[in-house]
Amino acid sequence: MADPVSLVAGPIVKTVLGLASSLITQKYQLLQGVEGDIKKLSSKLTAIQSVLEDAEEKQLDNRPLRDWLGKLKEAAYDAHDILETFATEACLWQKKQQVQNIPRPFSATETAYKLEAASEIKEILARLDEIAKEKEQFHLNVNDNDNRNTYENRNTGSFVVEADVVGREDDKNKDNKSCHVSEISRHVSLLCKDVEEPVLQIIEKSKKLRTLLLPSEHHKAFGQALDKLFHSLKYIRVLDLSSSTLMELPNSIEKLKLLYYLDLSKTEIKELPNSICSLHNLQTLKLLGCLWLFKLPKDLGNLTNLQHLELDDIFWVKSSTLPPSMGRLTRLQNLHAFQIIDKPGYGIDELKDMNCLKGALHISKLENAVNAADAKLKDKEKLQKVVFEWSSSDGSSQDEEADERVLEDLQPHSDLQVLQLFCYKGTRFPSWMGDGLLQNVVTLSLKDCSKCKVLPLGQLEKLRDIRIKGMLELEEWPEALYTSLLHLKISNCPKLGKLPSIFHSVTVLKITKCHSLKTLPLTPSLRFSILVDNPVLGDWNERRFHFVNDQGEVVALLGSSFSNLLELKVIKCPKLTTLPQLFFPQKLEISECQLLNALPIPEHSRRLQHLALDACHGGTLVRKIPETSSLYSLVISNISGLTCLPKLPQLSGLKALYIHSCSDLVSLSEEGSSVQGLPSLKLLSIRNCPQLVTLPEQGLPATIECLTIGSCPGLKFLEIDHPKDIPDPNAETEVSSPPWYRQFICCKGGSGNTVQRKDGRKEEGEEGMDCGRSAFPSLVATLTIELWLLSSSSPFSLLLLYNVLHHKPLVQASKPQYSSDLEP
Repeated sequence: MADPVSLVAGPIVKTVLGLASSLITQKYQLLQGVEGDIKKLSSKLTAIQSVLEDAEEKQLDNRPLRDWLGKLKEAAYDAHDILETFATEACLWQKKQQVQNIPRPFSATETAYKLEAASEIKEILARLDEIAKEKEQFHLNVNDNDNRNTYENRNTGSFVVEADVVGREDDKNKDNKSCHVSEISRHVSLLCKDVEEPVLQIIEKSKKLRTLLLPSEHHKAFGQALDKLFHSLKYIRVLDLSSSTLMELPNSIEKLKLLYYLDLSKTEIKELPNSICSLHNLQTLKLLGCLWLFKLPKDLGNLTNLQHLELDDIFWVKSSTLPPSMGRLTRLQNLHAFQIIDKPGYGIDELKDMNCLKGALHISKLENAVNAADAKLKDKEKLQKVVFEWSSSDGSSQDEEADERVLEDLQPHSDLQVLQLFCYKGTRFPSWMGDGLLQNVVTLSLKDCSKCKVLPLGQLEKLRDIRIKGMLELEEWPEALYTSLLHLKISNCPKLGKLPSIFHSVTVLKITKCHSLKTLPLTPSLRFSILVDNPVLGDWNERRFHFVNDQGEVVALLGSSFSNLLELKVIKCPKLTTLPQLFFPQKLEISECQLLNALPIPEHSRRLQHLALDACHGGTLVRKIPETSSLYSLVISNISGLTCLPKLPQLSGLKALYIHSCSDLVSLSEEGSSVQGLPSLKLLSIRNCPQLVTLPEQGLPATIECLTIGSCPGLKFLEIDHPKDIPDPNAETEVSSPPWYRQFICCKGGSGNTVQRKDGRKEEGEEGMDCGRSAFPSLVATLTIELWLLSSSSPFSLLLLYNVLHHKPLVQASKPQYSSDLEP
């Protein structure tokens, strides 16, 4: 026989006593006539509570005592249902009185409810009288200590008896059409797809239900059961309707007056009924994954006990406005966005009493703010991130003063971690930004604050990330130490001529469109840097660090301000003539830097893996490519004046070579050199080189696995060894290609294209030879052809993909599968 389960009645008894005491203290007008019975109920329960601790300890050895505890627990739950319903009705009636501001008599409905509640309370009193008499036969010891804290130190996290929960994991394979619930079942979990029939049985049998969960991820259909549920289960507190086919919530949801948790996530609901705003006790409303929901009900502000409003981030983007009077939700903890409108109920003062807000808050349309100090952001200590946003209009001088006044009044709490300002039109920042009041700020973003000339941040010891964009008038950033700053990104600040002299810890530096900046700051920890469109930047400000002994003698070179730099991208910085001297990159990209004439020397290129040279006149930088075995990828593009590819150094590890958009390139070989000298090359891509006539006479490396040639109209002929051995491209069977096949090349089709054998004989019009007219007739319309060449050990040695006018491949192999990004 299984061991009996201990019954715990103390916590629910304690809850009922607290609720009864609150009702008596509140002096609700609706209480008249039933106050005496509620006091008697409280007295009875207090007497019973004094022996509960002893009863719960002795119950396992005394079956009648366990049965007595069971009766007490059920009576206490029923009392809680009745008193909480009564308290809700009393509170709602009192609110109506306050709105009307004049006393009014009870309506017929309210009078009827009051009589019904009085009858229910008397019935509970009678049950408690019987329970109190029965306890005498057990001779229980009275606990002389204060019972209020008896259960606080005990494990009372869940008072749900296992028998109260049905449809658990071991019921998955049972017939869910037969739902095993009883009259006293209060907590039910259904694990099935078709929930209509089980829910109807629950409605019929379990009128006292408090919790209904549907944890299965299957989409569930309620049919007609949902409206009946709302009308019948008046004591339900927790309702999970998530992952259902629900498209519309019945208005009768308002009947669930005790509901405090409602989950509608992953449903197809498009609009919530306004009647949901009558749920006075609702604390949690989950609407995650409701993709078609674009607005909230207009009277949402009536849900004054709401604490959690869970919505996806996309909702705050697609929803233009929130309902009015959101400020009444004083217990709400998450309000991601608040848009200010010049209408009653939408002002910034709505935020005044919302001191439970935490996480992030985005306040937009601040140009409509009046008396911004009323928001009392200084009192919202749980907010971690605030975003202040104005509309993007340029504004007048009057608007500048208004913006400055508003931002000064929006001082956040000192525990704030993330601050973002968008489209601020004031000419100066507020005093609280520079007075050291934001010592916990980790991230600062300033975007389109276009009229501020000075950035007074002061000492912010925890600041790790600064992003500045579109500050068109910014001229001065005063000196300050940013000992924790790791990321600094500045964009489109054309008048900024000088930065603080040193950023000790910065590892990521990005500076774009700073047209007055001539010198970089000192960044000894820098690892990644991007410099784009800085026309007067000419000084790297490189410093070397030496070790000096006690005698003041330089003993050793420790490094430089760029010795830790791994990746560097420099674009449109025409004043730069050199790269840093002590610089050991892994990735280097240079574009449109016409005066730059040197690359890192071989000794400093031992970890270089990727090099890209773009839009540099002539072949100066191409000829300075350093010899290194680590280089994996090389890009040469948009090099004007380059007619022949210069002799490349020994690049034994080079796997990929891209030659794109070199308009003057005629040949891939110079002075007898060739890409044939790249022993590890696997990918060769040649595109948009209109003057290119032929490929190297020496052929291509045998290691090539992927060859792409496109938009090279001047390419006249191709070279192969054994043209008769070309496989039929229409064949669907696997083929084993001969070794020469790794040198077969296809180019732009046309009647002028020919294929030439290595013995010098031209083959024109022969089947399988003329790319434009023979075995590949569709190639006449082809603009780009890609030939994928695989190793001879592959199941398929050749996969030919090309793009015709209708964008359909002529040959499609089933394996292996590859994708091709073909140019139109």
